[in-house]
Amino acid sequence: MQSLTISLALVAILLVVTLQVHLSQAINCTLPLTKVGEKFYFVESKAKKSWYDANAYCISNGLQLANVESEYKFNELADFLSTMGYRSDWVWIGAIGRQGSWLQFGPARRLPYANWYISQPDNLNSENCMNLYRISEKWYMNDYSCRTALSYICEIDDSRTYIN
Repeated sequence: MQSLTISLALVAILLVVTLQVHLSQAINCTLPLTKVGEKFYFVESKAKKSWYDANAYCISNGLQLANVESEYKFNELADFLSTMGYRSDWVWIGAIGRQGSWLQFGPARRLPYANWYISQPDNLNSENCMNLYRISEKWYMNDYSCRTALSYICEIDDSRTYIN
């Protein structure tokens, strides 16, 4: 019984330390963050940037361009953007590549989930960066020219450790 109490106390201490580390990461970021599920998001719609500049901005603030790991996370992010008032805006997220070969950032790996719009990605005019966009009430993924200035969404994943 005593060893169980000690084990529970150690687990509690580890949880508090882990929570403090994650909260300090969010607090170190001076951008206004919104918690959605396990992640904290920052959405920029006024100072639009190229994919490269948006990615650099996220990183310089201790974040990364948002990732979509599953259908559930995609729907969670789409619902969040919809509740933020995004109707038909195009929003950069953290994937880059070429038709058939896409990588997700943080850490770089093959894209685990995709909800492409019909006939996308098409790599038309060297479209090598991923964005989300809304048609009617549904959100989709699309490949787009990386140099185009769009809104973007940064994230900090509460379950991941970041190293700048």
